[in-house]
Amino acid sequence: MQKAHERFQDRDVAILTISIDGRGERAVAPFMTQHGYTFPSLVDQRMEVARKFGMRLVPTTYVLNREGAIVGAGYGPIDVAGPEFVQFLEALLSAS
Repeated sequence: MQKAHERFQDRDVAILTISIDGRGERAVAPFMTQHGYTFPSLVDQRMEVARKFGMRLVPTTYVLNREGAIVGAGYGPIDVAGPEFVQFLEALLSAS
């Protein structure tokens, strides 16, 4: 996530995480700091956002376009800085 954030932060792409950890910010903030992550991390303790998106598994990755529509989704570990995902994002960016 950090590599993708750094690669696309100046390209009109937002990379962020949403934590569903029941301990909330007190669990997320130290983890982000400990690992040196600088991308945004939101906390969804009550799983309101997760339910709206129909999330069933952790981790889940969603790609939304500028209008907020889901244009890609995947379950399990995804290398968002890997060549396939980067190519997908580049294609989305060039289509807009």
